[in-house]
Amino acid sequence: MRLRPLVVAALALAPRAVDPAPHRDARAHAPPRATAAACMGCHAREVFAWSSSRHAHAWRDPLFLAAYADEPLPFCRGCHAPLGDPSRTPDAVAQREGITCQGCHASALDHARSAGFLFADGVFPASRRCGACHQFDFPEGAGRPMQDTVREWRASEAAARGDDCASCHHEARTHRLRGLDDRALMERAVDLHTRVTPIARALMVDATLRAHDVGHAVPTGDLHRALRLTVWVDGDEAHAQTRTFTRHFADVARTDANGSLRFERVERWDDRLPAPGSPASRDETRVTFRFARARGTVRWRLVLARTSDTVVHAQGLDRALVDVELSSGVVSPLRPSHPTR
Repeated sequence: MRLRPLVVAALALAPRAVDPAPHRDARAHAPPRATAAACMGCHAREVFAWSSSRHAHAWRDPLFLAAYADEPLPFCRGCHAPLGDPSRTPDAVAQREGITCQGCHASALDHARSAGFLFADGVFPASRRCGACHQFDFPEGAGRPMQDTVREWRASEAAARGDDCASCHHEARTHRLRGLDDRALMERAVDLHTRVTPIARALMVDATLRAHDVGHAVPTGDLHRALRLTVWVDGDEAHAQTRTFTRHFADVARTDANGSLRFERVERWDDRLPAPGSPASRDETRVTFRFARARGTVRWRLVLARTSDTVVHAQGLDRALVDVELSSGVVSPLRPSHPTR
């Protein structure tokens, strides 16, 4: 079922004319930065809903901090702590706020001028706002997307029917942002069906996957994200087999204008599940697993990994912070699977 576009709960009534005097007074008292604490007085319900979101913890996310320790770049600071100065380490307020109200809405000054209208600076739809941090190229070269989410959306069936980012990721009538921590949203992102066929003394497991009810590839976002399907014979998880769907990169040597040798990260291929309706979309992705000298039922688990195994090991990350289980199931020979949600 489609969700309604993003709305502002505080504006239940249609916009109305407002006397200019309160605007001047509001501007005189507007805080220099529109922190969530400053917004709390009038928008307590919205701030409370936002506070449990990944946006609110954008700077404090352990995966981000581990990556930032390796590459402390200005554009990282600009997206994960937008209240701070991207040219330097964010102050305590910017770190605590993460992606706060001002990151998606107008500044306090514009807010006062417009009597609280959404996107007072005229930016609409939401995808244009989201694109500032969810669509960008590698720092060392334009034209090679590091994150490509908005372009994936533009080519999707969702964009064609008028659904933008907020249609799925913003819960109607609240400011709860739905993402990796929303199990219902994640479960519906992928359709997966498995079938087990006994052949001689082996088991053949055929799996078909397709992206479903999403406006971008699965997974999208960070270049290291991956969709991982693990299959094993019941009682023998030690011999499980895994297929990973992700963007695959290679470091390619280039000579710059000064004759210096440098390396650029170039995408070699992409076997993620494309968004429905996109030019890259296909009816389904099929994979096969073979278990020799095995019999009985088979189990499977579908996980979205927020980063790669290489990064997990290199940075000593807790696997529990990395893996988001989408679904799991059990299937017997010659009987289609039924996911366990």
